[in-house]
Amino acid sequence: MVSAWGTAASEMESEAELHRGLATSFQEDIYKPLKVLSETQYKIRKPIENMVDKAAKGLLNRREEEQKMRKHAFSCCKETEKLSEQLQDAKAGKSKQMSDKDITKLEKKCRSASTSLAKADTEYHESFQKAEVARQEWEAEVYNGSSQMQKLEEERISQMLEYLQKYQNSLAEIGPKLIQICDRLREAVLVVDVQRDLATVVDQKGTGPHQPEQLLFESYAEDFNNTMNPERRRKALTNYLLYLQQDVEREKKGREGVEKLLDVYKNTPNFADQGALDDAKRKLKNVSATLNFLEASYYKVSCALAQLNGKPKPDHRFAPYIEQVKDKQNGHGHGHKLHVWSELQCVAAASLDSNGGST
Repeated sequence: MVSAWGTAASEMESEAELHRGLATSFQEDIYKPLKVLSETQYKIRKPIENMVDKAAKGLLNRREEEQKMRKHAFSCCKETEKLSEQLQDAKAGKSKQMSDKDITKLEKKCRSASTSLAKADTEYHESFQKAEVARQEWEAEVYNGSSQMQKLEEERISQMLEYLQKYQNSLAEIGPKLIQICDRLREAVLVVDVQRDLATVVDQKGTGPHQPEQLLFESYAEDFNNTMNPERRRKALTNYLLYLQQDVEREKKGREGVEKLLDVYKNTPNFADQGALDDAKRKLKNVSATLNFLEASYYKVSCALAQLNGKPKPDHRFAPYIEQVKDKQNGHGHGHKLHVWSELQCVAAASLDSNGGST
């Protein structure tokens, strides 16, 4: 496309007087439509960009809230451990002599700290769930926006090719003096390939295949570098497993509902349009991603509990894809990421195909 327009510019310069008669045709057939196209596409692009920006801002806010809740939960857990150890030492006579009244006050502080810890854990649990939902919404907006932007770019390049062809046709009507110019310009037009131009743009500016990663649930009790009473650590890990198992069961029911909906769409094609079908497929993809996130978190907590109990780690299909990363920002040890999409996308695609088409 660039080469073709370069040829056109060169010929206009060398044949300036002959182009004088083309001014009106050029303005009406190319300039005005091109201006309309540019303004129209700008109006279409702006809402798409706003939706992506809004989703990105929402994700950032959710991540900040998650980190805040995480920090608070860890702080509460540390405080509870400190008070519990003090109470235990006081009752065992290991610390300085304390009166019954002081011990009663300390017991009250322990109960209050445990209540605060339970509340903080619940808030942290809810915050990381919301952050995952926000990530999925942002990802969906990026996918949708990219698809619409590509269509706009295809339309723009196709229209540019059409305008270039109109310009060439106008030159051809001038007569014998422009025959040579037309031949050279025609050769430049013929080599224009919209798909090749798009491929070049992708090669130069593309970000590569999308490989999403999911930040897994982290608890204070999982990190054995954190000081914690073994029994309370065991109780905390067991409670986290219960929370996560409940979440997994709920998401499985949700997935079954979406799969049944896709079966209805497949068996009764007239029941829903393509938009409804695509929306159902997106929901199935999202709930599958949520299940991966929850199951991997459950497995990670199970490994910590097995280590605490002196047992070998359980086997799980996600074990090879969980990456441990240093949490440099918040200074709370390590975090974990799940990288399984590339391995599971074929399975997901097969599931979507069996429920109404390919993704």
